[in-house]
Amino acid sequence: NPPEAWARGAHGTSGVDVQVTAERLILLDTQPLLSASLLLSMTGSPVPPSVHSHENLLEVQALQLCALLLSVCHVVLLVQDAAADVRWWRLLRAAQMVGHRLPDIATALAPAAGGR
Repeated sequence: NPPEAWARGAHGTSGVDVQVTAERLILLDTQPLLSASLLLSMTGSPVPPSVHSHENLLEVQALQLCALLLSVCHVVLLVQDAAADVRWWRLLRAAQMVGHRLPDIATALAPAAGGR
């Protein structure tokens, strides 16, 4: 429930929510990235050994979501409730570098489609 979540200072979206408009525009809404409320929600769960801490897990998840958004979206709108933070610029730069290493799905599927 968003009003209750806002009163607690919690986030409203978990993962990625999808909305399709009447004009066939696909909108993606993600959980907050690098958020204290998300970090707080993680503290009750165990940490995978490869990331060592909840803070690192939060950054890995943020990097994964950013790389996904930058690879599938034509326009990405970043909204934050504070002044510009250098962590955001580092995250976006890292996501761009990771995104360039993702395979192109159209290229990977082209041989399969041609064989039909």
